[in-house]
Amino acid sequence: MSTSYAKPFQVPSTAHYLFVPYDYKEEAKQLGAWYDATKKQWYCTKNHLSKDVLIQMFGDKHETELRAYVHINPDQEITDWDEYKEFIAQVKCHGAKYDKLKKLFFFYRNNPNLAMFEDYVLD
Repeated sequence: MSTSYAKPFQVPSTAHYLFVPYDYKEEAKQLGAWYDATKKQWYCTKNHLSKDVLIQMFGDKHETELRAYVHINPDQEITDWDEYKEFIAQVKCHGAKYDKLKKLFFFYRNNPNLAMFEDYVLD
């Protein structure tokens, strides 16, 4: 009697790892992301059709560690919308990007303009 074992699944060398919060795993799956159970991370291949969409939505694991999220009024609700709009214009002008999942703007920590907004960094 011979026993055959299935080979363990091998993640392709072209894997691009993503940062997918648990609540968004179904969206990632629908867009074609795969889950690496060994590393406990989601990924897509570098030649995947939805790669750009997945990276735009979920970034990658390393990239998210380099982000500094900013908020104009972290402890209160926004009461002055003109001030908020001005703040948004300033952060965009200085290189901030918007994270659709967290609904916050962020700077990469190596951006020299981040120091201008250090009072607004959420950490």
